[in-house]
Amino acid sequence: MNIKKVLYIEDSLDYAAMVQRTLENPDSNLKLTLIEDLPGIEKAMAEGTFDLVLSDFNLTDFDAREVLKKRNQLAPDLPLIILTGALPDETAVELLQLGAEDYILKDRVARLPTAIDKAIRNHAQGLELKAARREVEENAARFREIFEASSDLIFTVSTNGAISAANPAFHAAINPEGDEKNSYIVKDITAPHKIDGLLAAITKAASEKLPVKTETIFISSGGKAIEAEGTLYPRSKAGKDV
Repeated sequence: MNIKKVLYIEDSLDYAAMVQRTLENPDSNLKLTLIEDLPGIEKAMAEGTFDLVLSDFNLTDFDAREVLKKRNQLAPDLPLIILTGALPDETAVELLQLGAEDYILKDRVARLPTAIDKAIRNHAQGLELKAARREVEENAARFREIFEASSDLIFTVSTNGAISAANPAFHAAINPEGDEKNSYIVKDITAPHKIDGLLAAITKAASEKLPVKTETIFISSGGKAIEAEGTLYPRSKAGKDV
């Protein structure tokens, strides 16, 4: 069983024992660690070994707002659920704005297992999403480095023949005597007898969403013929550019 560790913040030992009996039953995968003072809370959060924080709202020397602030400082991704008695709406809104995952009324403790399971699952999914986004960003950065440094001609072109992005090597080859242009049109920079073939290859790659090998002849701004061969890769799911 995959044990989930819960940092439980409560200063009433009798109530804490009741909650532990509710959550640490034979069918549960939860393990509670009871702490009641701020130094202990800070140390536990800094260790980073917990899957969730469960906190009483009113404690002897502080309340859940202070716990949330500590969580936000030391373990901002850690989900936190608050146990409370009757709570004014404005206080509930404040706690959620501070980052509480949920709050459970003390007379509805039976809801805790479901709420904890949901919060832990949401937390895991959030971490996976962050990791995926980070990977996408890193891949984009690596591509940008290759795009800028490559001596190959790299460009993005739509099925209507508009080249919307090109790397420095492409600009240097096509427009060696001028500044880098924001865009090019295939028919303006391609040898006349190669235009239809290149446009057909672009359309095929975009529509079939498969790489297409092709060869063409570009004409630079100075009239120089540049023989080129390579592969057109589909770039978007919409099937409009490569």
